[in-house]
Amino acid sequence: MSDGQSTHKTGERDPVDYGHNNNRQPLNNLFHPAISLMNKLRYTHKFMVLGLIYLIAVTVVLYSLYTNLSRDVYSSQRELECLALIKPVSRIMQVMQQHRGLELGLFGGNDSMRTTHDAKESEITAAFAELERQLPVDLSSVDDWNNIKADWDNLRGGALNGTTEESFAAHTDLIDRLQMFMGNIADLRGLTIDADIGLYYSIDTAIYALPRALEKMGQIRSYGT
Repeated sequence: MSDGQSTHKTGERDPVDYGHNNNRQPLNNLFHPAISLMNKLRYTHKFMVLGLIYLIAVTVVLYSLYTNLSRDVYSSQRELECLALIKPVSRIMQVMQQHRGLELGLFGGNDSMRTTHDAKESEITAAFAELERQLPVDLSSVDDWNNIKADWDNLRGGALNGTTEESFAAHTDLIDRLQMFMGNIADLRGLTIDADIGLYYSIDTAIYALPRALEKMGQIRSYGT
């Protein structure tokens, strides 16, 4: 450019370039030891160092992936175990509702129900024994489960010795506690804490809401027996 039109004097640095270089200075200082080390190495050694860095990075990524997948597999296994335990509990509740209605029928003088009543009683007892064999130690040793078994033995052993109201109340109380025990299984195995909101509400309906609704219907059916 001609004299008088020059925007910078000779030897002066462009402010933009100066700012750009100034911003790069911390990065240069940070990587300076590594750059110096690499400059001292032969090409063979440089490739070996780069390969080692790559290997470390891949190992970290693979380990992170393995850890996450292992956690997901473990959670899925616990949920499957939970479903396998909940099914027989639900079955016991269903048969016990039928047993309650049949027993009230016997109280009402309908002796034709006795054979079916005794068959349901044996079915419940066998279901309790089978479920106890399936329960892990952390569930089979809790007081809730032991009290439920003891109360069923008392109810079965003292059948028809009380009143209609006492039998109905005893059956209903036992069914309510079985519902709570089923919920405890789901909580302990992580089934009720699923992050998927849609799946969470489906599980909540299956574990809590639906059994309560069916129990209300069962109570109405028992009164009508």
